[in-house]
Amino acid sequence: MSVIQKPCLVLLVGVFASACATPGETREPSQFKKWPSKPPDCGFDVFEADAEPSEPSRPYEVLGTLALDGNQWMGQEGRKEALRQTACTAGADVVLLSRPFERGFGKQVIRSYDVRFAVYTDVPPPPEVQAEREAAREKPPPPRSPDTILVPAPSWDQGEEGTAVIKKQ
Repeated sequence: MSVIQKPCLVLLVGVFASACATPGETREPSQFKKWPSKPPDCGFDVFEADAEPSEPSRPYEVLGTLALDGNQWMGQEGRKEALRQTACTAGADVVLLSRPFERGFGKQVIRSYDVRFAVYTDVPPPPEVQAEREAAREKPPPPRSPDTILVPAPSWDQGEEGTAVIKKQ
């Protein structure tokens, strides 16, 4: 191998290794709220804390969160594509990315984001979600244990009162 080929080979191996290790790495999603999935090529809005606007103007409800790791070359479109499968599977209308936490790895910069997947609440939820919420509202509360005693709570400054639950000894 010539003197020129060795640095090129080292550079090429380094580029491939770093490309495989970090861009688009996601960790397991936290517990997501149950919501109907969308087609794999669904459309969704992306808002980033570093960009304007950083939050949607419409009201929203968060379905779940996860973390995303990328590098300094992964742009906004790259992040959107890395999140597409999770957003569509979760049924999200909007994805909100936190300001990235940056750390160096050799000459590469790793950017970690906290990502929230959400649905807009200014439109009615899908029928199956509405039915589930109505069923939950109609369900009576579980019966109290016979070992439970309700004790009035002390008065608060605003004149409100509550209760405390204490088990019998």
